[in-house]
This record gives sequence, C-alpha cells and structure tokens, in this order.
Amino acid sequence: MKSSTNARFLMNIMMNLDPPLRIKPEIAQYLAKNYNTWRVSQYYIEKEFLNVDGERDSAVFALNTIFKGLGEKDYLYGLKQILTSDEKIKQALI
Repeated sequence: MKSSTNARFLMNIMMNLDPPLRIKPEIAQYLAKNYNTWRVSQYYIEKEFLNVDGERDSAVFALNTIFKGLGEKDYLYGLKQILTSDEKIKQALI
C-alpha cells in the first residue's frame, strides 16, 4: 500500500514542476496498473495527448488501456470519436 502512495506522490510532483518533467505515456500507464495511480496517470496522459510535441500515438494507446481498466465506457467512446475520421462512425458513437 505504501508504494502506491509513493507512486501517486511522485506523479503529482512530476506534473507540478516548472517545466513539467515528461515521461513516456507507457510509464504512466505502468504506474497506473501496478501502483494504483489511475486518476493521476490518466490526467498526465491526457495532458500529453493534448501537447503538440507529445507522443500522441502512445498516449492514445495508454489512455485506451486506462479507460478500459477503469470501466470508463463513456470516455472510451469519446476517445474513439476523436480519433475516427468517418462521420457515420462518429455519429454512431454519440
């Protein structure tokens, strides 16, 4: 239990640094799954996804995995809606 608290603390510190310390989305996903940092990691990966210089593909994969792990179907559908280019599929996901 103590290690998950330490991992959450570490993630919070990394995000509040100026400039923020950047880690790969896969590492944030690993911390989420193994150290119960789901929400903090989700927030970090979402910021990485929106970052112009970020690793967008790996961030999408990591977000997809986190949303599945949390059972967040509405977010998962929203993510798929953002990524698809077919208008019929976008409408079906609404």
